[in-house]
Amino acid sequence: MSDHDKTIEQLIDELNKMRLQMDEWKAAQKLLSEKESLYRKIVDKAGEAILVIQDGRIKFVNQTASELTGYSTDEGLASQAIEAFVHPDDRDMVNQYHVRRLQGDNTPFRYDYRFLCRDGTVKWAEMNSSLIMWEGKPAGLCLVSDITERKQAEDALRESEIVHRTLCKNIPGIVYRVLLSEPVTMNFFNPTIEPITGFTETELTMGDVCSIDPLILEEDKARVVELVKQAIAEDRPFDVEYRIRHKSGSIRHLREYGRPIKSLAGERFYIDGVIFDDTERKLAVEALARSEETFRLIVEGAPEAVLVQTGGILAYVNAPALKLFGANSPSDLIGKPVMDRFHPSFHETIKERIRLLNVEKKEVMPLEEIWLRMDGSVINVDVSAVPINFRGQDGALVFARALTERKRIEQENQVLQAQLLQAQKMEALGTLVGGIAHDFNNMLQTIIGYSELLLINKKTDQPNYKDIETIIQTGKEGADLVKKLLAFGRQAPIFPIDLDLNHQITELIPLISRTLPRVVQIDVDLTDEPVTIHADPNQISQTVMNLAINASDSMANGGHLKIGTTNVWLDDEYCRTHHGVKPGNYLMLSISDTGCGMDEKTLARIFEPFFSTKQRGAARGTGLGLSAVQGILEQQGAYITCESQPGIGSEFRIYFPAIGSGPTIQQKKSQLSQTAGAETILVVDDAPAIVELARRVLINAGYSVITATNGREALEIYRTRGREISLVILDLLMPEMSGKDCLMELVKIDPQVKVLVATGFSPGDDLHREINPLVRGFVQKPYGMAELVNQARSVLDAKRERP
Repeated sequence: MSDHDKTIEQLIDELNKMRLQMDEWKAAQKLLSEKESLYRKIVDKAGEAILVIQDGRIKFVNQTASELTGYSTDEGLASQAIEAFVHPDDRDMVNQYHVRRLQGDNTPFRYDYRFLCRDGTVKWAEMNSSLIMWEGKPAGLCLVSDITERKQAEDALRESEIVHRTLCKNIPGIVYRVLLSEPVTMNFFNPTIEPITGFTETELTMGDVCSIDPLILEEDKARVVELVKQAIAEDRPFDVEYRIRHKSGSIRHLREYGRPIKSLAGERFYIDGVIFDDTERKLAVEALARSEETFRLIVEGAPEAVLVQTGGILAYVNAPALKLFGANSPSDLIGKPVMDRFHPSFHETIKERIRLLNVEKKEVMPLEEIWLRMDGSVINVDVSAVPINFRGQDGALVFARALTERKRIEQENQVLQAQLLQAQKMEALGTLVGGIAHDFNNMLQTIIGYSELLLINKKTDQPNYKDIETIIQTGKEGADLVKKLLAFGRQAPIFPIDLDLNHQITELIPLISRTLPRVVQIDVDLTDEPVTIHADPNQISQTVMNLAINASDSMANGGHLKIGTTNVWLDDEYCRTHHGVKPGNYLMLSISDTGCGMDEKTLARIFEPFFSTKQRGAARGTGLGLSAVQGILEQQGAYITCESQPGIGSEFRIYFPAIGSGPTIQQKKSQLSQTAGAETILVVDDAPAIVELARRVLINAGYSVITATNGREALEIYRTRGREISLVILDLLMPEMSGKDCLMELVKIDPQVKVLVATGFSPGDDLHREINPLVRGFVQKPYGMAELVNQARSVLDAKRERP
C-alpha cells in the first residue's frame, strides 16, 4: 500500500474516530441535556423554593418559588432584588445574614422571615442557605419553605396556652391534674390552691408528692376514696363534697368535679378536675335552712290561721288554719279551690279581693267573712291579706282569726269598762259621802246626846218620855245610815285583826238562826284547812248578816241558805277579767240561797247605792245594804262577786287574801267599864253644842272638864295646865289647826299624853297609819253617853306606856 493510500486510510480512521467522538459527544450532549432537563424538572418540581442570590439580586429561581410568590414564569424573578420580596421588618436581618455568610462568617444558615407575595399577602418562610460558586463568583443557594400554616398553628397554640393559663390562674377553684399512682400526686394545679387551703405548694409537698388528701377530714376520707374508685372503674365523671382543715384551723367545705383520663400511650391514668370552695354556699344553705325552720315554727306556732292562695287554689295552710276549718291534715285543703271554703253570700266579694291581690297587687283591708268548715258548719272570721309571690306564682298571704276570740275579748273589755265606770261612780259618791259625814254626824251627835240628857231625870210614865225615845231611836237610825254611807264610800272606821273566819261564822250562826224565819234552813260547810284572815270582826259579822237577811228576803216561801268557806287560787286568767283582783291564794266565803234569783239586768246593778229590788212601802230598804258590804270588804282588801239566775237562786262569793296558817287571834270582847272617875279631861271640838254635850256627860260621870273649840286653844291650855289633865278627847276635823296637827304638838309637849280621838269619819289609810301609834283609842260619832264614858275610862285605866 502506497503512502498516499496509507494517508487516506489514516485520515479515514481519524475521521471515523472523530465521527465516533462526535457521536459520543452528541450522545454525551444528549445525555447531559436529558440530565439537565431532569434536574431542571426536579428543581422546578421541588417542594421548596430554590433561589440563587448573588450581589443582592436573584440569579435563579425554580417554579416553586414563582408559585410561592404569585409571579408567573413569564414575569420571572431573576435579576430582581431580594429586598423587593422581603417584609420591611425583616429586610435588615435577611441582608445581614446573607452578606455575612458570603463573607464566611458563622451565621445561622436556617432562620424564619416574612416575604411579600405579588398580591401583597405576607407569608412566613423558613430560609435554609448555603454558599456556592455561581458563574465563578460566590453566591447564596437558598432553599425556602412556606411555613405560614405552621406559624399560624403555633400562634393559635400559643394563644390557646395563654387563654388556658389565664383561665387556670383566675378561675376561683383549684384546677388540677392528678397522676393515679402510689401515692396519688398532683402533676398540675393552679395558684388558687393556696387561698383555698391556706398552704403553699412547698407546704403541701412531701418529698416528690404534692396532694391535699392529708387535709381531708378523716370522717369524710373513706367516702371520697370509695366514690372516686367507682368513677375510675366505671370510667365516668364524679362529683363529691367533703371537708378539709384549713391552715388557719377552720373547717372548709369543698366540692370537687373530676373525670378519669387515660394517657395517649395508655400507660398512665390521670384525673383532671376542679375543686371549688363551697363553704360560703354551705353556710348560706345552712343559714337558709335555719331561717326557714325558724319561720316555719313561727308560722306554724302563730295563733292566727295563715294561708297562701295562688291562682285561686290553696297552696299552704298552717296548723291553726286546719283547726279553724276542722280539717284533719293539710291534704284536705291544699290544692283545693279557695271558693269552696267561703259561704256563697261572700263569693262575689272574694272574687274581687282575689283580683285586687293577684292582678293589682294591692293589700286588702281586714273584713269579717263567713267561712265553711269541713263539716259544712259556718264560722265568722276576721280576714286580711297581702299579695306575695309564692314558688314563682302570684298569690296572696292570708291571715285569719276566728271572731269568737275577739268577741270574747270585746265582752271582757265591756265588763272591765263597766267595772271601771262603776268604780269611778262609787269613788265619786264616796268622796261626796266623806265630805258630808262629819257634819251630819255632828248634827246627829247633838240630837242624840241632848235627847239622852233629857231622859236622865225623867220617868217612863212622864209626858214626852216616849217622844224623846223616838227622837233618840230616829237619830240612831240616821247614824246607822251614815255608817252605811261611809262603808259604801270606803271610809267607814275599821279595826282589823287576825281572826279565824270559821270561828267567826260559827259564833254568828245562832244569831242568824234567831233572826231568819224558820222556813229558811241554814246549811254550814266550813273547810278544815287554815282560814286565817286580817279583817274587822264586827264588819265581817255585819256583812254576813246583811247577806243572810237579803237571802232570806228572796225565799218568802222557804228554802236553803248555805254558808261555806274554802281556800282557792286565783290565776292570771281570772284576774284579767275581774278589775282590781291580783293573782294569789284567797279564802272564799260563799253565801248562797235557793230564792227567786235575779236576771242579768238586775244583777248588773245590785251594788249600786240606793238601788233596791224590794217593793215600795214601809218594808222598802235604803238600797245601801250591798253597796255598804262592797265598801266594807274593799276597805279590807277583799272583794265580792255574785252569780244568779231567775228561779234558781243567788250565790255571793267573798274573797279574802289568805295570810297563812299562823296562830289565830280571836276577837277580844272587852267589857267597857261604866265606873265614874274624878280625873280632869280636856275636850277639843269645833262644834260648841258637842263640846257642851261632852262636858255635861263627863261632869255627870264625876270628871272635871276643860273645853276648847280649836287646836291652838287646846295647846295653850295643855301648856299651862297639862299636869292636871289626864285625858284629851280630840276631834280630827277642825278649822285653823287640824286635829292631826294638834295631836303632833301635844305629843311634843308630853310624849305620854293620853288622847282619845272622837271623829265622825274614818281616817284615810295614810292618816290612820300616822296617828294610830300616838293615840290610845277611837270613839265614833254619834256616840251615846255611856259609850263616851266607857271609852274614856278604858283609856284612863290603860297601863300600857307609849313606846
